[in-house]
Amino acid sequence: MKILSLAAALTLAASAALSDPMWFKSVSNGGNCADCGWTIAEGEITKDTPDIFRAFLAEHPWVREIVFHSPGGNLGAALELGRIIRENELSTGIGRAEGGSGPWYVMTKGGICNSACAFAFLAGGARTAYEDPDKGFAPRTGTLGMHQFFTPNGQEIPTAQTQQIMGQVLLYVLEMGINAEILSIASKTPADAMHVFSSGELAALGILTAGSTSPVQLRVAEGGLSLYWTDISESGAPIRDGRLRCSEALKGWELQVRQFDNAHASTGFDPNDPKNARVSVGQTSAPLTPDDILLLIEDGDDHLLTIRVPQDLRAFPGQTFGFHTNTLRNFQDVLSASLTLPDADTMDVLTRACGD
Repeated sequence: MKILSLAAALTLAASAALSDPMWFKSVSNGGNCADCGWTIAEGEITKDTPDIFRAFLAEHPWVREIVFHSPGGNLGAALELGRIIRENELSTGIGRAEGGSGPWYVMTKGGICNSACAFAFLAGGARTAYEDPDKGFAPRTGTLGMHQFFTPNGQEIPTAQTQQIMGQVLLYVLEMGINAEILSIASKTPADAMHVFSSGELAALGILTAGSTSPVQLRVAEGGLSLYWTDISESGAPIRDGRLRCSEALKGWELQVRQFDNAHASTGFDPNDPKNARVSVGQTSAPLTPDDILLLIEDGDDHLLTIRVPQDLRAFPGQTFGFHTNTLRNFQDVLSASLTLPDADTMDVLTRACGD
């Protein structure tokens, strides 16, 4: 879809602090989590930005997520940038990154994606922002802001032209599968102001995507019944599988976690010294010993971990079960498990159908 010259001529505000043209850089915080590597997209979107980004992708074909820190810029270029993002099935985030120790980068507070940048952000297949700065390995904590269109010299746009531009932008928003109500909110905000969305507003509009866990299933395995579930990323890809079962051999409960596409990378976990590995159930928490670690191997492209659960899970029907191998920020979710245990009747069935 060609960009109308009217839209291409519009600039949606850029502050002096971020007025340099947008640049791109693939970085990492040194961890091996799904969010530990990203591509910085910082600065003002100019008419040259789409071509610069195409060249960047040609040199970095492994790029999967673009994290914006931008005040806005050229609307037409932002729409074109968004279409490149969608064509390449990329995810988007909002956050500010700074250089850390050595070659690594860290996410800090204060990231923004305002005005024209917002339209590029909307193109992400998965879209992340407003994350808790104290959780995760590289939280995307930035905010999204929008307002009315205006010309580079600040003049109002004639009504007829505004309708043409709005029509083009509406087609883009619908093309991206975004709730058009977001344009209504933007159009009510004066050009010299900024509507910074709350996380609640974006959740209601379906703008932000989120990871999830599949429903827990009962399956026959190892001579008995087991609970199975899958943790799913924001983009819909499976991150890890979990299996929990009663074991006659262990005279207790066994947990198995498969972390996908993690082989040949560090897990941040030493099975011979699992001092920070813990299983929590309800209000209780128990550490693991080396004897509780039954298996830790690379299995094809995955890591596979099996442990003996210290607690008797029959005492905790309907309560939250959690497992973490360590407290290191960059590895806390690797080989982790979290689910709500079934009701007392189902736990009784699992116990009576205890496997090998």
